[in-house]
Amino acid sequence: MSLQNKVVVLLSIVLCLIGAADLCAQEPSPESRSCVIGHFSLSAPEAWKPLTGSDKAATRSEFASSIAPGLGQYNRAGAPEPRMDQFEILQKPTDAQLIGWTLIVPDQIDFLKEIFKKEDTQLENQKNMAGGRIKAGSCRWVKIGGLDVVRVDVEMADGGKSTNLHFWSSKNPGIITTLMLGVGAGRSAETEKEFDSILSSIAVSDEIKK
Repeated sequence: MSLQNKVVVLLSIVLCLIGAADLCAQEPSPESRSCVIGHFSLSAPEAWKPLTGSDKAATRSEFASSIAPGLGQYNRAGAPEPRMDQFEILQKPTDAQLIGWTLIVPDQIDFLKEIFKKEDTQLENQKNMAGGRIKAGSCRWVKIGGLDVVRVDVEMADGGKSTNLHFWSSKNPGIITTLMLGVGAGRSAETEKEFDSILSSIAVSDEIKK
């Protein structure tokens, strides 16, 4: 099973979107927090709470195990095995969550085009295999701050929806960053606005600052 399909199964396709625990910091505004997630930075409402401590560790372990089989696609002879590095999850317990992570892989060349090709193919496969759970979906290029990003939008038959963003840069050729942002079918109007607000706040840097 592919990496993306593994993630879809893990999240039941309903709530499809890192730093170290300290990378989600309180903004001066009491209503939002800023987060740095690999190549991405964003602002999330305070209601979207980060997992911490043992809860985060357990979730990270489960998530890493679930995506591990798909990492084989990045294997290269003589190079270290691909692995998940940074990880963060924010949850609005009632109806939403955001997951972000980075993958450390052997250095790639012009890899964003390859990510787009794989995501587009996998989305079409998911539409055919999801037993009617997926109502609509698209994989497309978008520009964020002048940089190309792969965006995958999925609308579920039950009303849930998700947006995944993928980024790779030749300045960090061994790192892939993914965000998965999803809201459930029973989401409130407030959560819908927060979903759009988070997406509009996302910025991308083609270089990860250490």
